[in-house]
Amino acid sequence: MWYYTHLFYYTFVTQAIKPRRRAVPRDQFSHAYFPRDAFDELVECTHWICARKGDGFLALYSQHPYRWLQDQAEQTVELRVDAPDNVWVCGMGDRARWGSFDAFVRAVGDAEIRCQGLEVRYASPSLGVVRFGWKGDFEVALARATH
Repeated sequence: MWYYTHLFYYTFVTQAIKPRRRAVPRDQFSHAYFPRDAFDELVECTHWICARKGDGFLALYSQHPYRWLQDQAEQTVELRVDAPDNVWVCGMGDRARWGSFDAFVRAVGDAEIRCQGLEVRYASPSLGVVRFGWKGDFEVALARATH
């Protein structure tokens, strides 16, 4: 559970602490590095990609539909969304916490997540309700981190 909590904290808090302005000009896409072949198992369901490496689990959510891209060595390493703004939510777990990768995938896939613009509300199966956006506080199960 620590891994899942830590990554969520990192994903949301890094944005909460930084000034809320764009560091780069508005691009026409959003992307995430995700080296597909580095994992032992991968499951895609709706907006989630869940991956397993040994006993460690990873889940990545994309607000908008994504597509896989290859690098110059023809390795599939990137997820790209053809939208200038996208909410990416990341979570982690392990066999000790979830029992099996299938249980992790089901829990993540069944969890409610709502995005409105760049505002997100996610009912995390391990953390409770997580909320964040460009306005307002970062909240995890009603605890707040102000910016």
